[in-house]
Amino acid sequence: MPDTNAFLTTIPVRWSDFDQYGHVNNTAYLEYAQEARVAFARASVEGGTGKLGTVVRHMEIDYLRALLPDTREVLVATEIIDMGKTSYTIRQAIKDEHGHIAAVLTTVMVLFDLEESRASELTPTVRKALERFASPELTAGAGANAEASGDDE
Repeated sequence: MPDTNAFLTTIPVRWSDFDQYGHVNNTAYLEYAQEARVAFARASVEGGTGKLGTVVRHMEIDYLRALLPDTREVLVATEIIDMGKTSYTIRQAIKDEHGHIAAVLTTVMVLFDLEESRASELTPTVRKALERFASPELTAGAGANAEASGDDE
């Protein structure tokens, strides 16, 4: 992941994250990403208002290297790589203490009106909040269009 305006979250690695092989279990990576996603949503989209939330529509993960027992914490860099009508796509890189990328996740998030129980359009205010964490390819205009991101709402 190149230098970006990514939202950074540091997460401690728990003893229970390790499996019998001595490395962090694959399911723990998803928990790290979720914890960082919640912090990101609160800081950008949701803002604690209680009316809007975000839900996961789709998620992919590529495991690139093991997190070993000397890992005490991970850094999750979250950035926006696409925006559609009601959704946005984030890329998260989970890095070890040496800065090595251990996994990369791509997740399509849908802005959700909690009172109406339905998808909500990304308003100009929400778009502006998300753009603070835009990836270089999105800011250069190379982001995919709404159809490619699965945003058919």
